[in-house]
Amino acid sequence: MFLAHIAEDGREEAVEDHLCAVAERAADFAARFGSEGWAYNMGVLHDIGKYTDAFQRRIKENGPRVDHSTAGASIMADSGDLGALLAYAIAGHHAGLPDGCPTGENIQRETQDSTLTKRLERFRAENSSGATWLNRASFKRLGLRGSPGTPTPLVGAQKSGGYGAGFWVRMMFSCLVDADFLATEEFMQGHERKSLPSASAAELRDTLEDRLSMFYPPRTPLNELRCRILDDCRAAATGQPGFYALTVPTGGGKTLGSLRFALNQAALSGHLGAKVIYAVPYTSIIEQNADVIRGMIGREQVLEHHSGFDFDSVDEKPEGQEHVVAHNRERPTGLGDALRLAAENWDAPVVVTTNVQLFESLHSNRTSKCRKLHNLAKSVIVLDEAQMLPVEYLKPCLAALEELVAHYGCTVVFCTATQPALDGIIEDLPRPVEISQAGLDSFEKLRRVTYCLEGELDDARLAERLRNEKQVLCILDNRKQTRVVFESLDDDGTYHLSTLMHPEHRRTVISEIRQRLKEGLPCRVISTSLVEAGVDLDFPVVYRAMSGLDSIVQAAGRCNRNDGRSSSESLVHIFEPDDSYRRPREVSQRAAVGRSVLRSVGYADGGGGLIEIDLGSPEIMREYFARLYDIRRDGMDKGGAYKKLANDRGGWGSYPFKSVAEEFKLIESADCSVIVPSEAIEEEIELLREGVAGRNAMRRLRQYSVNVYRANLPSLAGSVEQVAEDAFLLVNADRYSSACGLDLTDRHGEGLMW
Repeated sequence: MFLAHIAEDGREEAVEDHLCAVAERAADFAARFGSEGWAYNMGVLHDIGKYTDAFQRRIKENGPRVDHSTAGASIMADSGDLGALLAYAIAGHHAGLPDGCPTGENIQRETQDSTLTKRLERFRAENSSGATWLNRASFKRLGLRGSPGTPTPLVGAQKSGGYGAGFWVRMMFSCLVDADFLATEEFMQGHERKSLPSASAAELRDTLEDRLSMFYPPRTPLNELRCRILDDCRAAATGQPGFYALTVPTGGGKTLGSLRFALNQAALSGHLGAKVIYAVPYTSIIEQNADVIRGMIGREQVLEHHSGFDFDSVDEKPEGQEHVVAHNRERPTGLGDALRLAAENWDAPVVVTTNVQLFESLHSNRTSKCRKLHNLAKSVIVLDEAQMLPVEYLKPCLAALEELVAHYGCTVVFCTATQPALDGIIEDLPRPVEISQAGLDSFEKLRRVTYCLEGELDDARLAERLRNEKQVLCILDNRKQTRVVFESLDDDGTYHLSTLMHPEHRRTVISEIRQRLKEGLPCRVISTSLVEAGVDLDFPVVYRAMSGLDSIVQAAGRCNRNDGRSSSESLVHIFEPDDSYRRPREVSQRAAVGRSVLRSVGYADGGGGLIEIDLGSPEIMREYFARLYDIRRDGMDKGGAYKKLANDRGGWGSYPFKSVAEEFKLIESADCSVIVPSEAIEEEIELLREGVAGRNAMRRLRQYSVNVYRANLPSLAGSVEQVAEDAFLLVNADRYSSACGLDLTDRHGEGLMW
């Protein structure tokens, strides 16, 4: 018997049985988008290379490693154009989707040898035909599905390929690798994984509708408006899958409205596996949204998936079961464990995640990131704070969304108070259908602030202004300036917030700020833009350094948030900051566009007192984004992901999947992290030192870590100890303060804080 796996308890699995299990699962996944025949054949072929004496020596006698993936890829590639595409998925089902052809004269030999073309050439030179595998009696009992036909997503696709064909490969890759993981896991553990006690979209819709009934009939004018928006969301959900926009100002109930639309539409899809995916820019927003959604439909229905979520915090394990391990993975013992497993492939009714997780997965080549993608089919994807999609990646992001809508039965909702103007960025991208006319009409009714142009304020004048306010929030775009202004005030009730404070520190400070605001105590907060979206704070006065109008409007959402004052009493002061500080190029460019829009409606740069119009109105926002995107038109495909995947390539064999994935980084992340010691993570630090820190330990460490660039490390010389490749432990307590966080000032030269 040719073996595919041997479990720790000695049980053996035949190759035939494994191929059959994977093929059937993959076909079931791909049936959501009309590709089940091809997926079945991928599953049958993916491990056909295990029908060799070399692999049997590997598995039975711990012999040398064997390439068992290229055999099936070679056979699939010989079956025509579509087979040539799926050869990528079979060849990469362990190591990730490869690049197609070697490119460039100076390409490294190792990189060149790993391309699909070179792997196939090498395999074919060593193996004259596929008969060795295809003629195995056990394989012939499985068989291939002849002529599976053109898969639904590629109907009408040009022979030369393009973005859509490459996207289909990634979706099929997702079906294969998730089926392979699940089938292997089930055999090795001897049982199916413990799934979440999930309800269908229809059941969750009914639960939500029952909870929303508490708001009816509305008893105040504000609640009456919110109920009209909610009603619009339910009515619009009867429309066809496509692109939608929910444009509602702060206080209009976007989260509940979008959830009502999403669950109603998902239920109408008729697909039992239909999901709702919330993608948001910041983890602080994720936590708030997830809490709201859990409160409406139940905590076991919501998967919160981001780097800061601690699955162990969901429930307590039985005593003595804290670290039960079976076959190198934790055995599910509670809801937290079930959620952890669901995060691997998004097998949950509602997923709340980050833009980074969603869009980097959609352009990834890695098995771990791509497993989840097939579960996007038939889903409703809500992009909360949609205006925060990075401009430099808009083309590939929108192209991926267009594919999901056009060929995979998805609906996409752009949900925000500051709706971006996305027309024309991608050819034939339709303008989103507005979900709520009541939401569009509510901006003036829900106007809670008055904007005021102040002209230039240097640090001294700004500090004096802030000192004269009892409760005030000031938002700046430069970390060094944020600290300088804070230290110039430095009195009781003054707080500093920036990303130089680790997440747990920021949460503690924000909690204290909320309490002081609630009690009416003096509270002056000097912060970077991290508080602009998703942080639930309510100040009577806000100062915002000149920036993009979207940022200014988001900052205004922290002023009179709970509608406890009149709009005339709630001032948002827009000022030109001290020009001695360097601001990121993106911020400066958005500020320039914001100034141009203000000038176009009659407000001069030098300050003109109160602004009579609402800067957050849909008309002003559309004009702002239209101007911003117009000047950035040639800079929306950073790294060339869209161009490389969409170009006519003269055939199917040259997709640069691996290269695109390596370059596609939605947010330029810092190179390394500095862990700030705390009693709460002493055990995790020791595990990291010993090189055995698992995923849960790393998640907890991230809550006490500050991300920095490697270029910042010289300023910390003698103050940090390297404990992992990209992790450093702070050993000099003087370099971290309870007020401002990590001090990156170069003690021997120029400061590096900006």
